[in-house]
Amino acid sequence: MDEQSYYHLRTDAEQALLDYRLYDALACLQGILYDTGEPQLLREHESLKCDYERMLQFMSAGGTDPQRNEIHRQLIRRAFALLDNAGRIFKRTKTSCAYAMAYRQLCDREETDLEKLSSRMDQLCDSLAEERNRHDYNGRTARIRELEAVTAEASGSLFNRIWTANCVNRDEEETMRSIIERQEEHYRPFLISALTLNLWEGFNAGIYRILLYFCLSTNVRIRTRALTAAIWGYMKYRTRFTYYPDLLKGLSLLGQEPPVANELLILQKQLFLSLETIRAKKKLQEEILPDLLKSKRYQRNKMGFEEIDTDLADALRGTPPENWKPTREDMKLANNMKEFMQMGEEGIDVNLATFSALKSFDFFRKVSNWFLPFDSRHPDVRDLFFTDEDKPMQFPHFLLQTGNFCESDKYSLCLMLQRIPKSQRTAVMDKFGAQIEAAGKDEALHERMQQAETPERQYRSYIEDLYRFFKLYPSHHEFTDPFANDLLFTRYEVLKEMTDTPTYRKEMAEFLMKLGYYADAITFWEALQSTEGATADLLQKLAYCQWKNKMPGKAVLTYQQADLLSPDNEWVLNQLHLCYSELGRFDKELECLLKLEEMSPENVQVISETGFCLMQLHRFEEAANRFYKLEYLGKRVLPSLRAIAWCAFKMNKLKQAEKYYTKILETGEKAKWEDYLNAGHTAWLLGDLKKAIGLYKQYIERYGKQFPDKKNWLQPFNEDIQELTAHGLSLQDICLMRDIIQPYSH
Repeated sequence: MDEQSYYHLRTDAEQALLDYRLYDALACLQGILYDTGEPQLLREHESLKCDYERMLQFMSAGGTDPQRNEIHRQLIRRAFALLDNAGRIFKRTKTSCAYAMAYRQLCDREETDLEKLSSRMDQLCDSLAEERNRHDYNGRTARIRELEAVTAEASGSLFNRIWTANCVNRDEEETMRSIIERQEEHYRPFLISALTLNLWEGFNAGIYRILLYFCLSTNVRIRTRALTAAIWGYMKYRTRFTYYPDLLKGLSLLGQEPPVANELLILQKQLFLSLETIRAKKKLQEEILPDLLKSKRYQRNKMGFEEIDTDLADALRGTPPENWKPTREDMKLANNMKEFMQMGEEGIDVNLATFSALKSFDFFRKVSNWFLPFDSRHPDVRDLFFTDEDKPMQFPHFLLQTGNFCESDKYSLCLMLQRIPKSQRTAVMDKFGAQIEAAGKDEALHERMQQAETPERQYRSYIEDLYRFFKLYPSHHEFTDPFANDLLFTRYEVLKEMTDTPTYRKEMAEFLMKLGYYADAITFWEALQSTEGATADLLQKLAYCQWKNKMPGKAVLTYQQADLLSPDNEWVLNQLHLCYSELGRFDKELECLLKLEEMSPENVQVISETGFCLMQLHRFEEAANRFYKLEYLGKRVLPSLRAIAWCAFKMNKLKQAEKYYTKILETGEKAKWEDYLNAGHTAWLLGDLKKAIGLYKQYIERYGKQFPDKKNWLQPFNEDIQELTAHGLSLQDICLMRDIIQPYSH
């Protein structure tokens, strides 16, 4: 059977089971199992078929059984398990995917016995610890090197064995849990990730029970990985959980455990922040790096490394020197860099773009290595941390402890540094030596180093590791991408119950609003309103989300409720005027703006907005007075001149309009094509035909440069025909003028 046929049968079998059509599912299973030739699975299929037929015969004979529905559910559950096991065997024997290759490699090495693999791992770890104690930690004996290499290989085999294990019974489940528990602290989180991949290959109740057990671990690294897997597993297989009430109950009870309850919010936020990774990558690749490469303050030194002018480097870190005179390009770069650094501080993965290219090392061809907690003693990176004289090198330790690097990025960085010629690498280390010594006194860096083991840092690191694996592993297409799923917990029944607290709702409402997920934020604000009651602050934030979600009508009603609780709030009035403007209710917008003017008579933004609103209401004289004030204050001068000129034009004060259009055109390149078009209208209405034609010619020239792809450069002129006829020009004259200036548009 080819893969296409297998997946077709599997899909049909799954749908049949979900629809309670067990007979159809068994028929599909028979087709799958016939090709595997696995005796144990064939026997289970025959037993399942016989049990189902007996149940149907008993029912058709008129028999009643109060347990019939439960028996039917158990049969479907058995069929699902059979389908999962058949799927694993098919992948192992009929495909060449990473899962199959890992299993075959275990078979070739005769490493399929989990107990033997675990015992060997125990012996190697004991021998390595004993050998290290016998020498110094920095010892570089051949025996230690040999043991480190063999132990790393054995840990990978143990990972692969757990990853490729079949559905386990209760005895095997207990054995696997015990094996993981007795491993060294460094390897336990690693093996939890193997359980995660196992579950991702197919639903496995035994594996899920083990994960639930480790969700209560006191070790934050273990708990981080286990809880992430448990939540993802439920999201992926939630329809299957109806057949496993013990798993549903176990998952639900986790929400009552203080560490887990607190960390659910951390995990939820970090999953959403992972969706911002592409935005951070785009920011770096399309804005920051191009600007940096163009900067005259950025160059390569003699060794080929990039260097940044010291003043610019300080500015990018947010601490420019007092006498620093930045160029416009420097300011743009500094502002983009500030935003980028802020994204990193908020928990967004800003390192993906940098480290994507560093995942091509052979180290990352092994699936297990993507999940290894970083260890400076790992044989692939150990040489970086010690000199030939066995002296510890501070730089790598300092860099890895203070940088926001996930575990796989730490390996990437070390593997990259090892590729640099030794002489150049030494120069880099020496260059940073003094900085490291000085940084050692920096309290902020010490605080960052202490945060490495906090739940927040661990969840961030692990989600970034997972994101890299599912996006960058060479054969990542073989795995279902969990980041493509709906990641909001409250859309999953049990997870919604687990997080149904006011604290969670408020935190998520604020968080989603900040990230711009306004529709989801509305749901949380409304839930809070119904359970905790309405406050002015809550209503203001709900209304803001409604407005940003293109619901200005609802936002107005909510803002009005907020205004009742906190009257004449300046921020609310400002938001209301924006909503009314979007709805085209300029009379109501003006009411808000006039109140704002009373509160802040010199507020330039309010004066300007009031002027434009009055223009929409055709109250041009009042509008012009606002812009005269701005002109007098020297604020927004050019936009004010345009507004005054247009108001004068609308009031038929053509001489005044001409005066202001002349001022605008004298600004040279700051003048827009619209200015030349409107100045042309004004000159024509004043009877200066020759001047009007000249201005129209310049409008067409500038419009054509700005929009070279547009076919009809006279379109703006055509759109103003009604305006010109309102001022007394005949349609015939307008058509003649259009033909006069038509040649200039070609």
